[in-house]
Amino acid sequence: MEPNTSYRVAIKNQRQDISRGVSSFQCYKGTMCQYLIIVVIVTILLIPFRSTFLPNYDTSIDQNRLHKLNVDNQDDKSTSLHDQRKLVDVLHDIFDTTAEFNRSGSLNVVDTQTEPNFPMFVCDGCERCDVCTFIRPLGYFAPVLTMIFKYILGDGQCNRGPLVVDVGANMGYFSAYAAALGCKVASFEPNKHPRQYLEATAALLDPNHTLWKVYPMAIGEEGKEVEFIEDVGWGGGRVSTDKVNLTGLEHLLGMQKEKVKKQIVELIQLDAVVKEDILLLKIDTEGYEEFVIQGSKSVFKDHNVHNVLIEVKTQNDPTKRDFMYHLMKEVGHFTRVYMFHDVYNYTRLDLRTFDCIQSGAYMEEVTDIIANKKYDEKLTSQDYWFRKEALPLF
Repeated sequence: MEPNTSYRVAIKNQRQDISRGVSSFQCYKGTMCQYLIIVVIVTILLIPFRSTFLPNYDTSIDQNRLHKLNVDNQDDKSTSLHDQRKLVDVLHDIFDTTAEFNRSGSLNVVDTQTEPNFPMFVCDGCERCDVCTFIRPLGYFAPVLTMIFKYILGDGQCNRGPLVVDVGANMGYFSAYAAALGCKVASFEPNKHPRQYLEATAALLDPNHTLWKVYPMAIGEEGKEVEFIEDVGWGGGRVSTDKVNLTGLEHLLGMQKEKVKKQIVELIQLDAVVKEDILLLKIDTEGYEEFVIQGSKSVFKDHNVHNVLIEVKTQNDPTKRDFMYHLMKEVGHFTRVYMFHDVYNYTRLDLRTFDCIQSGAYMEEVTDIIANKKYDEKLTSQDYWFRKEALPLF
């Protein structure tokens, strides 16, 4: 059902409800009754013109909130109203083109608890948004990875205009944090559902697209169209190609074959877009990380990639250990590898005092294990940080 059609149905239902209420209203004070009837009639007459003032989609966006956000983010305050209207138009373009938004819940702006903090769009009331379940109540997601971002990009590191590449950006929390810190950002997200919110936040923080680019594509070993397999949650889907057995993929994602949903997405090599040094490359592709690196070798060869934050599924599998050795020694020529354990619970942390790097409480160096192929020593996390130099603590 198109948005305008749904509005007409809603208006019709509202008119019927109001009519029934008025007809059953018992008037004991004539003046008050007449006043209420006039208010009801005026309200009914104004309903068809609601779209003049508010977007046509069912949303909990506070227009005053959007106006304030644009005022806060614009040097020229006189252009804020124009930018507000432009943002609303962009949101129409992003969300009105899909039916997923109408099924998934309402659209809200959340201020994060990071330093610096930033506003981002989240889905309110949709069960598939696993990232939202943390950001809405806590104001952050994956605090250890958040603090690593701050360590790499903070203290003016973004002032020199370095690039941050986010492969598997999902809703854009980490991309938005990098943009809030002042870095240029390239976000890649093939899944159309979380990408709506990624694009909305990018339009809010960088309306002129000068620093933050969003690409509706996956990164892989070659350019072609491929199937993207959706998971129950938005954070669990991944690319499927001829090299990936679907049965194994179903087992990995915990899905039954008849319930598997697919999208056709574009797969490109990273060097088709990136032509410069990368301060931070984040890869979170649910087991597809080897193919991402294969499609990025030219970038590693021709440019400096200083940090890689990567999730490696089934990290103790010999082929994955070979992959990590290959990434460290032959592709990125990194000198240090750190394994970290993130925190996924609903106990609020104060990110101003949360120390996950200097204390070493959530992180350990595994350089020797990776570099010397010590496969008998088991790795206890899927999250790794490849660096060009050692951290001061280690």
